[in-house]
Amino acid sequence: MKLMVWFVVFLVMKLMQWFVVFLVMKLMVRLVVFLVVKLMVWFVVFLVMKLMVWFVLFLVMKLMAWFVVFLVMKLMLMVWFVVLLVMKLMVWFVAILVMKLMVCVVVFLVVKLVVWFVVFLVLKLMVWFIAFLVVKLMVWFVVFLVMKLMVWFVVFLVMKLMVWFVVFLVMKLMVRFVMFWL
Repeated sequence: MKLMVWFVVFLVMKLMQWFVVFLVMKLMVRLVVFLVVKLMVWFVVFLVMKLMVWFVLFLVMKLMAWFVVFLVMKLMLMVWFVVLLVMKLMVWFVAILVMKLMVCVVVFLVVKLVVWFVVFLVLKLMVWFIAFLVVKLMVWFVVFLVMKLMVWFVVFLVMKLMVWFVVFLVMKLMVRFVMFWL
């Protein structure tokens, strides 16, 4: 009876311990997912703000360029060749700047996405590895407990059978002894 009570208390404590480990793992996974989502949202907000600023700057530069071209054409009607050269150079400069900015933005986005993907994979692999180790340790612990309890149960049965066998032999000998003397 005492062994059963200890066994029940031990099982309840182990179940509580496993439940606490499960809750801690679940909270850690939720925290990691929350942090990754929050960082991704901030990254998207940052990219949108940056693109809006670059778009406004591009529009202002374009309007200023057109205003300068208009003034040059108005003030120098006789110098069409100079105006055409200036416009062509400005268009080429703006086109080069736009292409350069687009390449920089695409490279930045690709590198950032690759970095985030690698970080996500590393975190996911770490979580799976920790979960695998915890489950493996729990399985080995349960196997060890079952084997230990089986050994103790067999020892207990053998001892009990030996005691009963000795009691039975003693009683049998006593009965024979009494019957012999009577």
